[in-house]
Amino acid sequence: MKQLFHFKTDNTPEFRISRTVEGTIFELVTLLLVVAMWCLAAWAFVHSPEQVATHFDLKGVADSYGERWNILIVALIATLLVLFLVAAAYAPQRMTNLPVKIKTPKQHLLASRMIRILALLITVLFTCVVLMMAFPGSALPLYLLYFFTAITIIVPLVFTALVYKARSRE
Repeated sequence: MKQLFHFKTDNTPEFRISRTVEGTIFELVTLLLVVAMWCLAAWAFVHSPEQVATHFDLKGVADSYGERWNILIVALIATLLVLFLVAAAYAPQRMTNLPVKIKTPKQHLLASRMIRILALLITVLFTCVVLMMAFPGSALPLYLLYFFTAITIIVPLVFTALVYKARSRE
């Protein structure tokens, strides 16, 4: 039977990922944050007016509005993205596009760690968006959004350098 998705396009070695304590902790914390985000989204959906803020300028001022079910759409998109990232952590050599080919087990471990950290950060970012939609005008989610966006940009840069450094000398 043919695979539905096959991202591997070269002869990069396959590595089997074993469950680690670190990976399990990251995945459990991410799961807890996803559940918390859904609880917040459900609460916001029930208690919000028919029109909610759906877009914000750089100062956190709402500049676009939509129906309240958009809160649930944001939570759904976050959940699907996080599920993809968690799956990608088990096959980073096939499901990621790093500028460095993953050829060693250490590179594989580093790439998996990066993806798990990104899944956690993405969950936090989308939770901040849900908070901003639930409580427009609140400054805290805006500053958290800026902070975690910066970290989300820095993490792949740092881990790409680490993966590059861990390459095998051929």
